[in-house]
Amino acid sequence: MDILKRPRHLSFHNPQVLDVERKIREVLQATKATKNTFIPVNRLPLEILSNVLEQRASNRDLITATHVCRHWRSTLTSTPSLWTNLQFREPTHDVDRALTYLKRSKSVPIDIEMDLDEPQNLEVAECLAPTSQG
Repeated sequence: MDILKRPRHLSFHNPQVLDVERKIREVLQATKATKNTFIPVNRLPLEILSNVLEQRASNRDLITATHVCRHWRSTLTSTPSLWTNLQFREPTHDVDRALTYLKRSKSVPIDIEMDLDEPQNLEVAECLAPTSQG
């Protein structure tokens, strides 16, 4: 629960109140980040954490894992090899997911698997075409 949430009718526009709220949020974020450093999985070396996630994560799980905590997000987004296998097994319009994989894979080649007989997948394929190398 956010201790700083209040009903809309109690909205404050006082700059001093807003500044105090901002500082409280910063302290809470710092406290949560510090607390997360004591969780055993977050004390693993980056290489081991990324290897574990590479072995266990599916396409959707990988993106979800970037929302666990800052440490995981930093580890995952800085490991291009995790973002090299993109599969569209069902019809999709998920252009954003495809672009996210392309961006995070950096210069590492990426394998994309999709059924081009599905009309919904054509939008994704057209989006990726300018970046493909054959």
